[in-house]
Amino acid sequence: MRGCSDAHCSCRRNCAIAACEHLKGKYSHDCRRFPYRRLKQPDRRYRTKYRMSMLDNLAAIRKDGIRAFVKHERERWTCRECSGTIDVHHYRCSGCGRVPE
Repeated sequence: MRGCSDAHCSCRRNCAIAACEHLKGKYSHDCRRFPYRRLKQPDRRYRTKYRMSMLDNLAAIRKDGIRAFVKHERERWTCRECSGTIDVHHYRCSGCGRVPE
């Protein structure tokens, strides 16, 4: 599944961002109305709970491009101990269980 861009994503039915007429065929960071009011509340929760920001992610994609963003995120979420993936929701490596510094 490719998230909100996937036609089979169940959240699309009630998603104002996915249904936005300004976004047809675009990434959400390309919209002239970015950042969206509806993303600000979940973004605050994600900053506090998961140490990441959807709005910062979209701004980084807008500024540096998707390839640079993916490279940075791959480095950020790779465990330095075992090269496993750090689970953003539990903030620990899914391979060795280590909590990042």
